[in-house]
Amino acid sequence: MILFCGRRTLCHPDFRFYLASGEQKPQLNAITASSVTLINFGVSHDTLTEDLLTRVFARVRPELFKERSKALRNLQRQKDTLYRFSETVKDQVLSGGQEAMLSSPKALQFITNITDAKLQLAHQLADTQTILDDLDLLKDELYPVARRGSLLYSLMRSLAAIYPELRFTMEYFLHLFDEAVGGSLPEEYMGTETEDEGADADDADEADGRAKAGSVTSPTQQEGEATAEGAAGAKAGEEEKPKEKEEEPKQAAGEATVEGEGGREGEEKQAAAPAETEGSVSTGAVNKLVHGSDSDDLPTIEMPEVTPLPSSGVDYTSYTAAKVKVLMDSLTSLVYHRIKMCLFEEDRLLFSTLMCLNMKVEAGEDITNEEMSLFLQGNPGLGMQLSLQDFDCRDAETPAWLPTEKWEDILALSVLPGPLDSLCVDFASNSDAWREWYLTPYPEKLPLPYEEEPGGGGKTQEEDNGGEKMDEGTEKEEKEGGRGSAGPETPEEEGGRLNDFHRLLLLRMLRQDRLPTALLTYTQRHLALYDPEEEVFNVNEILKEARKHLGVLILLPPAPSDPRGHPAMRLKLTRSPVDELILLAKAVGISVERAVVSDGSFVSVEEALDSADKHEGWAVIEGIHLTTPPLLAKLTSHLDRIHKSRVNFKEEQGEESKFCVFLTSGTNSSLPVSLTQNLLKVAWNSVLSYPDLSAKTDSQKEGAAAADKKLPEI
Repeated sequence: MILFCGRRTLCHPDFRFYLASGEQKPQLNAITASSVTLINFGVSHDTLTEDLLTRVFARVRPELFKERSKALRNLQRQKDTLYRFSETVKDQVLSGGQEAMLSSPKALQFITNITDAKLQLAHQLADTQTILDDLDLLKDELYPVARRGSLLYSLMRSLAAIYPELRFTMEYFLHLFDEAVGGSLPEEYMGTETEDEGADADDADEADGRAKAGSVTSPTQQEGEATAEGAAGAKAGEEEKPKEKEEEPKQAAGEATVEGEGGREGEEKQAAAPAETEGSVSTGAVNKLVHGSDSDDLPTIEMPEVTPLPSSGVDYTSYTAAKVKVLMDSLTSLVYHRIKMCLFEEDRLLFSTLMCLNMKVEAGEDITNEEMSLFLQGNPGLGMQLSLQDFDCRDAETPAWLPTEKWEDILALSVLPGPLDSLCVDFASNSDAWREWYLTPYPEKLPLPYEEEPGGGGKTQEEDNGGEKMDEGTEKEEKEGGRGSAGPETPEEEGGRLNDFHRLLLLRMLRQDRLPTALLTYTQRHLALYDPEEEVFNVNEILKEARKHLGVLILLPPAPSDPRGHPAMRLKLTRSPVDELILLAKAVGISVERAVVSDGSFVSVEEALDSADKHEGWAVIEGIHLTTPPLLAKLTSHLDRIHKSRVNFKEEQGEESKFCVFLTSGTNSSLPVSLTQNLLKVAWNSVLSYPDLSAKTDSQKEGAAAADKKLPEI
């Protein structure tokens, strides 16, 4: 009995009540949370990796995906048939009794036939499992692509910690994944996995109904199974093998008994026997023995209908490692390019660094959790009182020139296992060399004293004397060095004890002012990306992606009072992103409707949206972060209605639409998640990366010429 709307209702004992929420963290009160069973259907790392592996396998190798689907279907039908055979024998023995079964020749013949059928089916099942194992090995060759995709999705989700507006749906990520991988999903992709892996009983029954004419086996399988078929396979295959001819007298006697007992019905079924044996010799023989019986107690033996595998013309060759790497680089580059559009300049280096470090860990580089924690969060300062005596160093003293907090960071690094173990001992013993490295203007360009061999100090002095010339070329090298290039030779390549990450970790602790430059060099060297040469803000790309979203959200820099905003961010905002959008629209002849969201002005917002939708133009709605939640709910509903109408009606005509809705908002706002995650995010600096068209709009001809040059598709 349940209480519903103030009334008590008596329910069935099997009644179950389910509540679903689309939010990742629903706010449930204590009474509701304690009285229900909570089930999390969120995507985990392992489940997402497996789903992406199936997806990339279906797109890259669709013919093998279909083969695997057929193998799974065959495997399930064969297992179900084996189970049904065992249950049939058990039911017959329990219902008739063991003595009755042993005293009946027909029952003994039935047991013999069903045993032979099970033996044949077991051989078929083993062959199917072998083919399925081979296909799984071919599928696992694409596992690095799926693992990289799962890693990138976790990085995309982590961006919400920077600004709450940077939320992305799983559908958007799958769209990026499919675009990078290429190919197309097979038509049966959505339904095949459920049918194959679930293997419902209804499907098995349907397959058994189609299998009444006998099993379908390939010629190679028939040759290998002839020995295992026994008496069941020898009855209708007189011309196949000499061994089968020896059993003809026994088979003839059995057939005569069937004709005598079955009469006319037996003659009809015996006449139909040749048609049944066309699919499989052994199955036809079994069915012939049983179908001729006049007793209804013994059921028929029906073999499952399976698809011959491997299919003709399907290539079972391996996918090369070079092709897998191309897919991984394409996916990484596309995700980085799309995410870069929605990040401020100050945050792009953070995202590329996280991407690079996680890819290094994924590739097997020895970066411990403690090292990663110190790099990302710094020294937690737990109050541990360590000294050089704790590291069995009594001759050296603590460097007096190093600040106390920096020395505590060195002690924190010294307790880490690995190449940084007991770093403080070397730091104190080689204090002069470390002081020279610490005070140099560009320490990221010099080898660490910890890496030098005895007597190698001359190299450091030489580089220090010529430091000014090297510093002058720093910026030039960073601009000319492409992503993924080999870059200058590093101490790690020279055989040093520390790798590039350990050098970054030391810079993070001692010289944080030089860390951004070092991170830029590190990502350029280790992060191989196909970054397009064109401008970041590609209008054609924005319009194409906006058709899959409710609109485009242009993120404005944080307010000066926001502590998380960079102080110099608003100083770079010399042009209005909205004015730039209007100039771009006018340059290509697109009408623009402009409105500001405020109390009492929502009617003008609706009119602007409807007018842009009607005339295939742009609608620019400003300041949505300043409005009230009820107006935001109305705006979301209106955008959703326009999006669904265009998807259902206008885009069916196949015409490229120029309609787009641009919304401007500040960061750290209270926009609903249902709105932000369904908008295409673009940072204001990406919009301003487009060339300034204000000087070219004096005449329509010059503006149109400039637009045609930059926007050929429009």
